[in-house]
Amino acid sequence: MTPPPGQAGAITGRASLPSPPDREPDADRPRDVEIPRARPPWITRLIGRLSDVIVVPALIGLRAVLAMVRREPAMRWAERLGALLARVLPLTTFRRNLRAIAGRDSPAAPADQVRCVVVRSTVHQLQHVVDIVKVLDQRAVPLPELVICAGEEHLDRALSQGRGVVLLAAHLGNWEITAAWIGSRGHKLSVLYFEQLSPALDRYLNRVRQSFGVGMLHQRRGLKSAVRALGRNELVGFVTDQDGTASGVFTDFFGLLVSAPRGAARVAMRYRCPLVHVWNLRLPDGRYRLTFEEPIDPPDRSGEEEERSLTGRILRGFEETIRSDPSQWLLSYDRFKLRHVDRLKELGLIDRALREQLWLQRDRPDAS
Repeated sequence: MTPPPGQAGAITGRASLPSPPDREPDADRPRDVEIPRARPPWITRLIGRLSDVIVVPALIGLRAVLAMVRREPAMRWAERLGALLARVLPLTTFRRNLRAIAGRDSPAAPADQVRCVVVRSTVHQLQHVVDIVKVLDQRAVPLPELVICAGEEHLDRALSQGRGVVLLAAHLGNWEITAAWIGSRGHKLSVLYFEQLSPALDRYLNRVRQSFGVGMLHQRRGLKSAVRALGRNELVGFVTDQDGTASGVFTDFFGLLVSAPRGAARVAMRYRCPLVHVWNLRLPDGRYRLTFEEPIDPPDRSGEEEERSLTGRILRGFEETIRSDPSQWLLSYDRFKLRHVDRLKELGLIDRALREQLWLQRDRPDAS
């Protein structure tokens, strides 16, 4: 699989998967790792409600300002602001993600090198926001002028089977542009999603998405609707690169043990639907290169091991592209944080998980 062209990240690893870091010396005692406490759900809901106090006026102001300027100067402003913000952001989460991406054979990156990637990542996320408002909400630039597509024939071939298509997405490039472009091409697309912390932001994003014909299905309540959409030979999108909760599939991502969402693999196996990876990367000229990979056929058998194997294959499908430019992945999300300790104990995987946490923390520079 050849990654799309883009600006190469400063920190990249070998193309092959690293050996799992659970083979560390016995001197690495699992008890040395601090096990985080889960945040109570009511606190999460309270934070979301309080965040609306900031989000609502911020959205109103941002839309008003961006309505008065063209996209190019707005992107330059985002670049300058991102460079300033990156100077004060803590490096811990970025460093953990970058070390995982680089792999076991690569030494821990020095703080100044991590900071360079943090700058690019912060700039990218701010430009991501600009394009949501300027391109998708205010329609300042037609999508055909902004998106270069490669591999659309793979999507057409998958649809020709008549069983619907499971689209595999990640928080890579501008995933909102991806969904909008697919909808603008006349494809019937529904996306399973988790709501944002801020209810106001959630309503805004869903309104923008639906304006391009994208159906929004809640991850916990929309599975039946997703199955009906597949029965009509439509597209159903699953965001597959983030945590799958304690009930997810525990598999490898960049050679590290993670919980991954099981929905995409389970639905594809049960209803015999082809799966297609899709992502985009921002190019140096400000456009996006959107890529569809060749379809994956689900295994003939349906079982726990087949589901785990297919889920691992889904995650590995994103690794090479993320390595090509880590700054365009959502590095601010602590993907490799220790989670679901009780479930890991039940599965007999806790020792491996703790040793991997020690590996991620090793040789950590003092700078934060």
